[in-house]
Amino acid sequence: MRQFDLPDLVVQRASRNGSVGLRWLTELPQVVGELSDRWGLVLGAAYVAGTSGFVVAATDATNRACVLKMAMPLDRMWQTLGEPCERAVIDRALVLCDRRADAFNPERAVLVHGDAHGWNTLDAGGGTYKFVDVEGLCSEREHDLAVAMREYNEPLLDGDTPRLVRDRARLLADRCTVDPEVVWEWGFIERVSTGLSNEANFDNDNGTSFLEVARRCL
Repeated sequence: MRQFDLPDLVVQRASRNGSVGLRWLTELPQVVGELSDRWGLVLGAAYVAGTSGFVVAATDATNRACVLKMAMPLDRMWQTLGEPCERAVIDRALVLCDRRADAFNPERAVLVHGDAHGWNTLDAGGGTYKFVDVEGLCSEREHDLAVAMREYNEPLLDGDTPRLVRDRARLLADRCTVDPEVVWEWGFIERVSTGLSNEANFDNDNGTSFLEVARRCL
């Protein structure tokens, strides 16, 4: 694995960006090495003026001068919003994102709606209903139950929240013949992302309840 010196400000910013930044720092040498091999790059000196990524001069296989830039992933709005929940909530959601990505199996994947909630359901008559506003992506079957998992925050907050959320995951999984643990994980991811989005885009406290349910489920 190739080693190189990172500018101090880049290291500081990544270190302050929680598990996302630390993972970026840890995996950076391997990723840079793999890309260099793929594109036949010979790396030169790193640029030191930036703070949000690793930028290094290089030459390619034809001896053409170029630049390799590895952007630093930033947390999903958490810091910008003034840290509206414990850092542990964000870290858990990111761990679960990685887990679901690692478990992805193209042979098992299906086309999911992506945002299957009540407002995207229309009465088609004759006792049938149709989903609209389809986002459409290939994913696990459990993924589409994430939206159903994220709803009904107030009843969940009024009782034994962790147990009630697990009960809901089992209920949905049983009706759809899927894995309740995977339903729970997708629900946690969706709950955190929706909570942050609502905090960023709406003036009510709706996002807070999403994030509080997630916190209680840690």
